[in-house]
Amino acid sequence: MPMHFLGGLSIGIGVCVCLKITRKRNLIPKLPSFLSFVFIIATVSLLAVLWEFGEYIIDYFYRLGIQESI
Repeated sequence: MPMHFLGGLSIGIGVCVCLKITRKRNLIPKLPSFLSFVFIIATVSLLAVLWEFGEYIIDYFYRLGIQESI
């Protein structure tokens, strides 16, 4: 689905921007490129899973039809 891809992409871009801001302000040390990439992918994955759990819980209690399987 295009929205899933674009949502993940926008979260990834947001995490990249946050990393750049924190590096510029010397709040975190500069990470190697590979670790930055892994951190971004892990953050996007975590937020995607939390989003799906949230949809499931809301749909379970309010029967909104967000999740087709319920």
